[in-house]
Formats: sequence, structure tokens, C-alpha cells
Amino acid sequence: MNYPKIKLNYSDSELKDYFTLSYEEKKLLKKIRKETNVLGFAVLLKTYQYLGCAPQTKKMISSIIIDWIAKQLKLSVKTFVQYRWKSRIFKFHLSMIREYTKYSSYVEKKAIKEILFFKPNEILKLPVNRSSFYKLLIEKFRKNKMELPLEKKFIRLANSSFNNVNIQLFHVISEKISPELKLFINKSLKKNKSDIVPFDWSLLKDKSLWNQHS
Repeated sequence: MNYPKIKLNYSDSELKDYFTLSYEEKKLLKKIRKETNVLGFAVLLKTYQYLGCAPQTKKMISSIIIDWIAKQLKLSVKTFVQYRWKSRIFKFHLSMIREYTKYSSYVEKKAIKEILFFKPNEILKLPVNRSSFYKLLIEKFRKNKMELPLEKKFIRLANSSFNNVNIQLFHVISEKISPELKLFINKSLKKNKSDIVPFDWSLLKDKSLWNQHS
């Protein structure tokens, strides 16, 4: 699973692509009154966009990112040290960023359920690999502009969704199988001490054999 995380190092092209402030974002920064909060807000904004949620601590943010953003604003990186993470001003800035990016907080349970739910006609198109399924869910969170939950919370929600999808998949497949074939499969799956070789599932293609196993 590729849950979004901040790396220690980035190439110049990556820094340019992910952490360069746009003209509109620089205009937004003008709403921040104190100079000591400007760099903190800018770093929070760009890491929020990159991760799909706010970093849990300042320590998670690579110094190369802070330096890159500080140079754009012609500010000393030392001003970031003064920015208090999880403070009242931090929470106010986060609400501004949510409004600007049009992202919603993951605590909105109704929206979360919509992301984790898949329609019957979508089930057969979903990846059967758990890691690929997680990746699909992360993309769905981004597409729906919903904040990613913390990693442990996300894994719990993703596991629940994956299990529900498998249950739905079983029912979808079951509805497409004839009663005769269901009986054939059930009989074939029963263990028999006299069986030396495993069952050859290619036999399913030969309908004439179905009755022989019933």
C-alpha cells in the first residue's frame, strides 16, 4: 500500500511540481497577518495538498521542503520553528486551507461511507489484490476531495471495505452460477482421502461432466 508520506529527499523537479506556490496561493498568504505564521501556513498548505491531509507533526516535514518554500517567500527557515503545530492558529489555518482546496474533513461519516461503498456493477471491476484496493481507495478519497484519515484509521476502514466487497463479489458470482454448477463445485471441494491429485478446475468447461460429480 502506498499511503502518502513525506520523503526525506526530493529532486528539484519534484519540489517544483509539488511544493511551488502558485500565484493564487501567494495571494492567499497575504491574509496571514503575522510574518512568523506565513511560512508555517505555506508549508501546511503545500504538504496538505501533497498528502491529502495535514501532517501529524512538524518533524514529519523534510527540511528540504521547508527550505524550498522559504526561498520562494524570501523568509528565513527559522520562522518555521516559531510556528506552533496543532495550536489554535494552526487549526484556523487548516480551516482556511480546507475552504481554499474545497476538501472536507474525514470526520464527516456520511461522506466516508460513500467513498467506502461500491455499487454492484462496480464490484467485478475492482482489484482483488488488497494493496491495489488500498491504492484505489486513496485515489477515491482524493477524487472526492475528502481528507485521508490517519494511516491506522485508514487501514481499518480499508480492510472493512475490502471484506465487504469480497462478500458482495461472492453474491454477484453466485447469482451468475447455475444450480447444477454450484452443486458440482460443492462436491468437488469436498476432501476425499482417496484423492491423490488436486481437482482439475479446467473440467468446469466440460458441462457433460457436471452430472458425474453430482
